[in-house]
Order: sequence, then C-alpha cells, then structure tokens
Amino acid sequence: MPDQVASKRVLLVEDNDTDAHLISQLLRASRGPDGTRYEVVWSNSIDSGLTALRDGAYDALLLDLHFPGTGGVSTFSRFVAYADSVPIIALTGLDDEALAYSLLDEGAQDYLLKDNINRWSLVHAIEFARNRHRIQKQLLHYLEAHSESGRDFRTMVEATPVGLIVLDGVDRVQFANEAACRLLSLRLDNLVGMTLTPENHEEAGPTVTIPHTGVAVQVVATPIQWSGAEATLITMPAAAEN
Repeated sequence: MPDQVASKRVLLVEDNDTDAHLISQLLRASRGPDGTRYEVVWSNSIDSGLTALRDGAYDALLLDLHFPGTGGVSTFSRFVAYADSVPIIALTGLDDEALAYSLLDEGAQDYLLKDNINRWSLVHAIEFARNRHRIQKQLLHYLEAHSESGRDFRTMVEATPVGLIVLDGVDRVQFANEAACRLLSLRLDNLVGMTLTPENHEEAGPTVTIPHTGVAVQVVATPIQWSGAEATLITMPAAAEN
C-alpha cells in the first residue's frame, strides 16, 4: 500500500472567478515541505467564507480584501475573530504598504499582492504564515502560563511598543513581535532564523547589534524555556528605534 501524502486544507475567500481558479490551480499543482499537497476550498462571498470557517477546520485562510461594498481593513475585520485559530493571508491588487502594516497589526500573518502570485509565493506565504502563527501561539501560551491574566499579556504582545524577541539556544530568532520588526527595520520573514547574539558590557549591560546597520541596541535578556528547551527572551525599549 503506497504511503499517503499529507495534505493541508486552504480556504480561499475570493469573489473573482478568474483569480480564484488561478490560485486554486497553482496551489493544487504545488508541493509544500515534505511533499505536502494543498486542498483548496473556495468560497465566493464573505458570508460563505465565514460559514466555512465556522463549520470546518483549515490550515490557512487566503482572504481577498475587496468585495462589493467593503474593502481593506473593513473586510478583514469580519474574519479577525478567527485569527487565533487559523493563519490569515490577505490578498489584494493594491500595493499599499500602510494597509499591509495595518492588517499585520490587526492579526493577519502575511499580505500578498495578486500581481506577485505564483506557485512559489503562495507556498512561501502559507508556510511562513503557519509557522509564524504557531510561534505566536507558543509565546502567548508561555506568557499566559506565567501570568494571572492571559488577556493582559496577549494585549501586551500584540500592542506593546516594546520589542519582544525569542532566541533559541544558539541565538537564532524564533519569534519577534511587530514592535521588534519596526525597531530593527526588518520584515519578520527576514528576522526569523537570523542570529542575534547578546553581548554583555559591564557599564551598558547587554546589547544586540542590528546586522544591516551595525548599530548596537541596549536590551534586556531573560532566560526562559521555549518549546521545552532553554531560550532567551530579548526585550527592546521603544526608544531603540532609529
């Protein structure tokens, strides 16, 4: 009996038939890590997309932002209640950096321009979003386990101007919040996996050096457990932004 190939269910909420067929065909022809296949479920309206999320389980949501009578953040707000359970990737035909940052702040995991869609970009966006979503949940679970109010810590991670970075045992970045990305002027997909080694100075305390600028930023380094292994939580003050 041949080995079964793992598959991931992707919900596509898109009202444009041409775009929906193209994205579906690209994903069905693509393979993810370890040969993973992608099963695409298409909803052509906001209401049918919300019903699909309520009634089924998905590994990722590809959400077009523009529907008749609504667009951008307004569309995303209809789906934000599901951001904790499924990674959301916003799709748009508009190259709008301000909108992209707004959506990331609201809970989207990634933002994909339709003009840039191909097999590689779709797989990269889905796998990056799933990995980021998993890491965020791990950090939130850690914070909730060490607090009296998990809601307070969730708000802190998502809204604080203080940068939060988790380094593994060899100083590779495993997680960074939006504030850390802004303070370091780096996209999350560039920051995760990067090596940031804290350096201790007797007078100034620990610092990390921003790779692309060479600027040393003062931080606080705290030993923690992350996914059952020793790690370091780096906090960066908002004043570090340049």
